[in-house]
Amino acid sequence: MSEKLSEIKRVYSGLETLYSTYFPKSDPSLIDDLLRRSLKNPQIPPIYMLEYSHAQASTLRWLNNSFSRRPA
Repeated sequence: MSEKLSEIKRVYSGLETLYSTYFPKSDPSLIDDLLRRSLKNPQIPPIYMLEYSHAQASTLRWLNNSFSRRPA
């Protein structure tokens, strides 16, 4: 059993290395969640809430335009 667990830990460590290589500014737990949801039900794209606070109206317009676009 501990041999299997060691293998899982080794592979998971490699996966976290890939996460930090390709998505250096992202939280690995969010990437895990995205992948799990995508595998569980590929027909329904995951939806996440983003909370952002900034005083400049131009930044708010940019954020609204950027995040309201639907993926291709």
